[in-house]
Amino acid sequence: MDDCVTHDDLFLQTGTWETVHIETPLISFIVEYRQSNGEAEGCNFQSLDAWITDASPEILEETWEGILGETRLPKFYADGNHILNDRGMILLGKGDCGYEINEESGVDFGARLL
Repeated sequence: MDDCVTHDDLFLQTGTWETVHIETPLISFIVEYRQSNGEAEGCNFQSLDAWITDASPEILEETWEGILGETRLPKFYADGNHILNDRGMILLGKGDCGYEINEESGVDFGARLL
């Protein structure tokens, strides 16, 4: 990561994930970014994953919708174990297509309506 910052190439890398920690007084995130020119995978792509790691009481009191609303509160299996990484149990949309937008600043996606 330090090399990416030094060489100003965080978003020019290919193939591996870059992790960025964003901390503010109200909320903190982890953002992971990956892109490929398609040589190894067969198609060009960019992938961006983000999740909240901490939120202030002020933020927690607000109504959350969309993807954030899906993951705001912990979810548990029937046996009481915390669901940590079972996407099929955590998210309403069962595939990536439910979370894809059709433009750079788009806010409409299929899982938002579930």
